[in-house]
Amino acid sequence: MSEKRQRQKENRAVRLAAEHKAAQWKRRKRLARNVVIVVVVVFGGAFLLSLLSEGDDEPDAATTTTTTTAGSTTTAGGETTTTISIVDDVPTATSYELFASQETACGGTAPPPPATLSFDEPEDQGLASDAVVTAIIKTSCGDITLDLDPSRAPQAVNSFVFLARQGYFDGTPAHRLVPGFVIQMGDPTGTGTGGPGYRFDDELPPDGTSYIAGVLAMANSGPDTNGSQMFLTVGDSGLNTDFTIFGSFDPTQPAIVDILAIPLGPNHGGEVSRPLQSIYIESVEITVG
Repeated sequence: MSEKRQRQKENRAVRLAAEHKAAQWKRRKRLARNVVIVVVVVFGGAFLLSLLSEGDDEPDAATTTTTTTAGSTTTAGGETTTTISIVDDVPTATSYELFASQETACGGTAPPPPATLSFDEPEDQGLASDAVVTAIIKTSCGDITLDLDPSRAPQAVNSFVFLARQGYFDGTPAHRLVPGFVIQMGDPTGTGTGGPGYRFDDELPPDGTSYIAGVLAMANSGPDTNGSQMFLTVGDSGLNTDFTIFGSFDPTQPAIVDILAIPLGPNHGGEVSRPLQSIYIESVEITVG
């Protein structure tokens, strides 16, 4: 058996084990919830039932919602979804060191580690609202072209361009990957909790806006907590309009397709979304027309 085939076999085993563990956890939680409901019905504890309902984090997939609780993420797929939201502080045990210890995705070479950069606020990049702003994210798996929209989200675009020009994203890993949902990146620490040292206000789209494949948006940990983390939506996510949309991209780009084929393992929260081969942002090239 070739070394590559052996790695694929091992990755598949890790993924299946994680999915089995997650299924066991769901069954135990469902059983516990049913026991509590029986107790509530028997004793007429309507108050306890209302508390249980409010704390339920597994809505039906057809009615996927998101929360803005710090440390949450949203997972799509299966009969139900575990709603933890798209946020900066995803509860994971991953780190830059963990990603650096792994094979680099797509046969690439790991770039130098990201610099430790922190800012009080982004500098004004002088972008006109009608400017045509393009970002080319050079990754281990090839280039991803983004079309930024300063007329829609001037603060988010200004911040992204500022950080890119400072080299903030260089060497950072994509720490979260959920096929059919999102690719999340922009955290130098690789933990899902990192940021540039500042936060800026939301620039939310109108209610009813769909976060479909090709939408580029800011991750957050609640209202007005945007930093450096972003997500590229690679499926019809069903997200609520709680996230600033600041651009778009073609989801059929070869680099996106290759990234979505990377094997995954569980993060600390049990979500199978940690790339087992490290995807790095090597650099970001900005052009303004």
